[in-house]
Amino acid sequence: VVLVNGGSGSISSSTVHNGYKGIGVVNSPSSAILTGNSVYANGNYGINFNNVSGSTVTANNSYGNGVYGFYFAGVSSSSLASNNAFLNANTGIQLFAGANSNTLTSNTAYSNNGVGIALQGSSNNLLTSNITYSNLGTNYGITLTASANNNILNANTSYSNTSFGIYVNNSASN
Repeated sequence: VVLVNGGSGSISSSTVHNGYKGIGVVNSPSSAILTGNSVYANGNYGINFNNVSGSTVTANNSYGNGVYGFYFAGVSSSSLASNNAFLNANTGIQLFAGANSNTLTSNTAYSNNGVGIALQGSSNNLLTSNITYSNLGTNYGITLTASANNNILNANTSYSNTSFGIYVNNSASN
């Protein structure tokens, strides 16, 4: 399922599985709303937002995907709340390359074979009350790397990860 070059739209209460990619929202200048979806066993990512602004992603489960559970690149002013990312082959929730000024609240990322929640080259985000645990490999619960600057982490919980609970590298003013 892909929304491309569109305005606003929503996908809710859907199950998407066994494809190359799960749900994708690409080049949408207006908001998109994803609520209550189960996305699993896709070859690449479960849920992907790329160059999107003002979206809401709430109460989705993304698991057992070939790379990422949730992957957001170039996404701004969006909200991710009460989502679950688990058993993904890499990162549970990834904010990448200019995913700035977003809010992540009460998400859970566990048993991923990489980082639970990763911010890479993404700034001015607010992470509150997220939980990461039992992420595998040589990875971490939450990472801020590659100039992930000026992010605020408040009341997050990270435990039983293979490496550090929270890891900051080459990033400032967090």
